[in-house]
Amino acid sequence: MNGDLYLSKPPFLYWAGLVSAAVVARLSEWSVRLPSALAATLCCIGTYLYGIRQAGCQVGLFAVVFLAANGAFSLFARRSEIEMHLTLRCFGALLAAWQFIFQQGRAAWNRFSYVLVVCALLTKGPGACCG
Repeated sequence: MNGDLYLSKPPFLYWAGLVSAAVVARLSEWSVRLPSALAATLCCIGTYLYGIRQAGCQVGLFAVVFLAANGAFSLFARRSEIEMHLTLRCFGALLAAWQFIFQQGRAAWNRFSYVLVVCALLTKGPGACCG
């Protein structure tokens, strides 16, 4: 941060920035912000698909429009911060848990939900589950 190492949070945000910079082949502001934008995009896709599955195409479209129009969501989608990564992992864990409950016990969905909760812990720390 401003030329100094800032390593006070769990490692997932830093790992995502390093992978993004390696894929783009240079470290820049754009390459560090890219993982947050991709996480927001995946949240929008998941919201749209879940809305379609539950109530049809119009509901999915309205849900994703309301999500993307939310000021805080779109702000964090453009910034290189922990919140969008945490949102994606918690949202994914919730969808996987619902899939497990409503598909009558496919254990893979239950395990995937737990894996995403662990990834949320790697993103934000114990406050992700307790706070």
